Amino acid sequence: MNIKGALIQNTEPAPSAKDFAIQNSSAGFNAIITNPDGNMVLKNLLNQNQPSPLSPTLKSFIIQNKTGQVVAYFNSTGGLYTTGTVTQYVQFG
Repeated sequence: MNIKGALIQNTEPAPSAKDFAIQNSSAGFNAIITNPDGNMVLKNLLNQNQPSPLSPTLKSFIIQNKTGQVVAYFNSTGGLYTTGTVTQYVQFG
């Protein structure tokens, strides 16, 4: 997973109107991607290089590849689990 900005972990996400936000079932925020900076703010921690296939917990926000395999998910407590790594400060064309 590539992100434009920095990865910020273990903090309370507080989105603005233009940010992409992932909420939990209690309407709290588990993660945000800030716009336009591209920072990823996680309520909990990043867990990279997890064994495939991933098994998301209930109420997770999942990210699948084009074949439908889960490659990442945000769980209900704001943790991010990925099969690969997260790269910060990527320049997108």
